[in-house]
Amino acid sequence: MSSYEVQLRANVLLIVVFLSLVCDSSSYNIVLGPGSLELQLLIAKISAKEGVTTFCQIPEGNGSSCRTLLYGKNRDSKEGDVQFVENLEDVGDAIKMSENIIMVCDTAPMSESFLTAVLNRSEKCKRSILLSRMGISRAQKNLFGGGKEVAMRECEDTVRKEAANRGIELSIVRCGKLKGGGPGREGSDFGLSKVYYDGLFEMEEAMVTQAYDKFTLGGKSCFLGDPIDPGNTFMQLANKGTFEPKLDESSRIVTAGSVVAAALYDKPVEFTVSSSKGMEPPDMGEWKDILSNLATYKKS
Repeated sequence: MSSYEVQLRANVLLIVVFLSLVCDSSSYNIVLGPGSLELQLLIAKISAKEGVTTFCQIPEGNGSSCRTLLYGKNRDSKEGDVQFVENLEDVGDAIKMSENIIMVCDTAPMSESFLTAVLNRSEKCKRSILLSRMGISRAQKNLFGGGKEVAMRECEDTVRKEAANRGIELSIVRCGKLKGGGPGREGSDFGLSKVYYDGLFEMEEAMVTQAYDKFTLGGKSCFLGDPIDPGNTFMQLANKGTFEPKLDESSRIVTAGSVVAAALYDKPVEFTVSSSKGMEPPDMGEWKDILSNLATYKKS
């Protein structure tokens, strides 16, 4: 090979490396918030499965237990796994890289100060996805102040305002009382690892959870906006021991998938995820069809 050919090949290699750097098409998501850790891990796992580099904020010192909950015991790390961020510096760096910021607020509101800190660090964020609860948009103050529901509604209002002020798209997904969340049938990997089931010590909860992950994974009951009110405490207690679909309940697995779908969808969307029968959760192609054909809920 002549010196000219050697130099030509070297130049071509430099051009390829340069283009790979300036045209990097990698995408990044971060999952964080005060909501349930199991749901955050599920969202992050499904996001990573879709080929998106995904960060998940977890409590400091919990990396090993969270990895076990996601992937099982004695499993080596693999390329494409969820990347855990624990200290504030690492969380901040992950926020700066992320195009989608997924805020999990299914059990508690995000404080305004934390939300502001997150958005102030976001440099590439194009869309925020807020996971909230059914009926929160209608929460009203009462003589006792209204409690957590009102605080969650005010959190929604703040997120809307801050996103609009910063030119960031906003999608809102709402879920009901959550059930399920494990791997599902033998050989499947829809949800968290079997370690999740091992941690359920109440017999009724364990049986319902495992049945839910086999028979209640449908995505047909999704509706525009926030049309469903959660059942009262007595109704929720009455339905505690069943895996039959209920209007005010949601599968953890299906909810997590819907959040990832909202992040990947071509426009912002606001919808509610209820429960329906199904042996497998929707894949991202099916979620695209679901989000493209969301219906208005009609009370019977």
